[in-house]
Amino acid sequence: MGKSEEFGELVRRSGDILTRGQRRVADYIVRHFDECAFQTSADIGKKAGVSEATVFRLSTTLGFKRFSRLQKFIRSGLVQRRIQRTAKPFEGIRDESAILAQVAQFDAENVHQTMTQTSAANLRKAAELILAAPAICTIGVRSSAATAFYLTAALNQLFGNVTPLSLGLCDDFDRLRGMPAGTVVVGVSFFRYATQTLKIMRHARVLGLPTIVITDSVMAPPARFGEVVLLAATASIHFLPSQTAGISLVNALLGCIALRGCDRVGRSLKSFEKSLADADIFCETP
Repeated sequence: MGKSEEFGELVRRSGDILTRGQRRVADYIVRHFDECAFQTSADIGKKAGVSEATVFRLSTTLGFKRFSRLQKFIRSGLVQRRIQRTAKPFEGIRDESAILAQVAQFDAENVHQTMTQTSAANLRKAAELILAAPAICTIGVRSSAATAFYLTAALNQLFGNVTPLSLGLCDDFDRLRGMPAGTVVVGVSFFRYATQTLKIMRHARVLGLPTIVITDSVMAPPARFGEVVLLAATASIHFLPSQTAGISLVNALLGCIALRGCDRVGRSLKSFEKSLADADIFCETP
């Protein structure tokens, strides 16, 4: 039995003692189970048409000590379904070529979905924030680190003013505080969302810094802290989110930056290439 079914069973068994308002909350959660994993109690109450206190009371009536315990239960359902989905694609697959084909299909669908749901206006705004910034900070850890590293490396080639905050250092907050006004903070965070990234993005907003978030859902916790939110589909046949569409989204953002800051980018890349040649970085083929 999945967590959503377990929740429905809890509601059914408690039906006689639930108030009308509590039933409205329970019905909303059943119909929007995944969304409730990251909504606040106030958001759930508002959308269910009841007070936040009613959401709290439903939690205790169903046997949870507090609302946070109920939400933890709901979130565990997301993890459970991901584990179940991981095993299903391998049913009936007996060789590596079939796995390759399935991975390619997932990634192609991810890229298509990402490009379809990404607006040109959002890409343009993100590019303008980056071009206007005196400095750039990036954060992305665990399964989001690969996309964050690619973005950091590319922006450093363009501008040389990028500070990664995903090194696990305790002074990330101090680094942010010391950044010049207008520094843009870019956070990359896919399911399961790392609290380190959330804390950095929240702190950036407190400091009044412009923020860009690359994530996988408008309901994802990091999306709350993005002045601009760019979404990448991450469906995968295994336990980690696919990075393919995220990298494609970063490539699209880099293209917009080059388009809107053509002269500056051209000068920067020319200077960068000269530095590489002077330092003898690459072994050129004959």
